[in-house]
Amino acid sequence: KRTRGGAAPTTTMKEDAVEAACLRAALATDQLRGADALETARGHALDEIVASEETYVANMRICLEVFRDPLRDLLGRDEVLGRVLNELEMLEKFQATFLGELRSERARDECFGAVFRRFAPFFKMTATYAEAYGAW
Repeated sequence: KRTRGGAAPTTTMKEDAVEAACLRAALATDQLRGADALETARGHALDEIVASEETYVANMRICLEVFRDPLRDLLGRDEVLGRVLNELEMLEKFQATFLGELRSERARDECFGAVFRRFAPFFKMTATYAEAYGAW
């Protein structure tokens, strides 16, 4: 077959269709690789959030176990110390509950947005505690 200009076509319509299908398949494969990379990065980020929260809760428990009772024995019924330690214990319980929810969502391979939204009003407790006793 000849084109209008008289030159023979370099490919047929069938070859063009095959080439286009190959390009679409390659593009889809690249998109899947990109999606897999995003999913892997998402998984690492979620794991890091859980690990950070685990460390935070563990450190709060150490603080309570190692310092609370000896300080109470040493200082007696000091009002400020009692308030600090009681609030720290309350924060530890809150953070442990939050950690449990994160672990649950992670086990189901879910995002953490709903957990953060549910617990967001309570995060103010941590800021208030830090502001009140940061210089103590």
